[in-house]
Amino acid sequence: MNNITKWLVFTIALELGLCGYLTISNVGVVAAPLPTLTAIDSLTAKSLTKLATQCKTAEEWHTLGNTYMSAGFFAEASACYEQATRLKPDWGEALFNHGFCLSRFGQTEQANIKFQQVVDLRHKKLADAVFFMAQNHLRDEAPELAEEAFRRAAPSLPMAKYELARILFRKDQFDEAEKLLAEVLNEHPKASRVKLLLAEISVAKNNENRATNFRIEGTDVTDRLPTPFVTEKNRLGATISSYGFENEVAKAFQLLEHNRIDTAKSELQLLQKTQWSPSVHSALVDISIQQNLFDDAEQLIEEELELSGPTTLWLSRLGNVRMIAGNISGAVEAWKLGIEVRNDKSVENCMSALGQHYEQEGNLEASEKYQHMLMTELARRSLKEGNARQAIEQIDRGMALVPNDAELYFLLGKARRILLEHPQALAAFDKCLALKPNHGKALREREIVQ
Repeated sequence: MNNITKWLVFTIALELGLCGYLTISNVGVVAAPLPTLTAIDSLTAKSLTKLATQCKTAEEWHTLGNTYMSAGFFAEASACYEQATRLKPDWGEALFNHGFCLSRFGQTEQANIKFQQVVDLRHKKLADAVFFMAQNHLRDEAPELAEEAFRRAAPSLPMAKYELARILFRKDQFDEAEKLLAEVLNEHPKASRVKLLLAEISVAKNNENRATNFRIEGTDVTDRLPTPFVTEKNRLGATISSYGFENEVAKAFQLLEHNRIDTAKSELQLLQKTQWSPSVHSALVDISIQQNLFDDAEQLIEEELELSGPTTLWLSRLGNVRMIAGNISGAVEAWKLGIEVRNDKSVENCMSALGQHYEQEGNLEASEKYQHMLMTELARRSLKEGNARQAIEQIDRGMALVPNDAELYFLLGKARRILLEHPQALAAFDKCLALKPNHGKALREREIVQ
């Protein structure tokens, strides 16, 4: 064997040995899945790609699963949770999150297997796991299994009591359903959906007056029952916000908190070029105002209005900027348009600003008009929030400006009815109807009080 042949044999043997070593050393190594990331911002995509290349421990796989799920990549998240629990089989948190992930993309049977493992481990999220199992049973059209699961979760979760009451209502078991809903109202007296379900039960029991009362009470309040789904949704929202674009925005906002205005502004401008964000845009407006750059602030607001359409919030801000800059007629125009649009509670700011402006001008008639509008709007909001006493104070202030306003008398009657002051409520509704005989809501409310 000549020297060249010996060298070739040695080289091949060395390569075979190295290949064998690498193969043995990589046995059991699993590559993390990497979804198509074109639908998310480039900064978040970069963060996810980096996470995917670093998965070795159960904790790292679990973190990647949480991040994928928060970004909407459910299949990839499921694979990550599977690997995490393969490395750490009795990890309740990972099993729960895997179950929730599977539920999100319709794998209800597999999800319930994971949730049952959470229950078997007596994990702290046991009640939430049973609640999600019940919801999956409903999706699978298995109401008997859902009822059983909701009963198990009901002692810990008001939302489970409500869902159980809904099932019982459909089975005509009205008394037990009402009992459960009464328990929920003891904890959450302003839960609108509970009152609306009680209205349906009252109709089924041929008690139309009681049903009407519950319907009105259900529309008077807007509180929502706490639910495990919202808890998980908020958790996932916080997760995705800790990566990529949202994380960079948070860092820029921290610079603002530390009064590093110029640096923060530069960072936010760069981020806005990467991806349009309402919160970033709003911050840039605030910075421009703080720096007395009112033309810049107005331009930014007009860009937002052109992009998203007119909203009361941005029209209110446009009016404020114009007033500071000395464009009084432009400010008045913006505030009035904000009142016309009337699509968020910033309408109160527009009314207040116009009231103050006309008062300073000495136009008391116009000032009182907008102050009256403001008191009416504030009273509506107070009633919606369940604060009848505060609403009455605002109604009184409105009536001092416009004594014979049918709408204010209607709101007064509603406030008195909520406070169970029925004679005063009846008198207020009568006054409303005397001023406006075709006021449908007042007619309905009056029937209830009678």
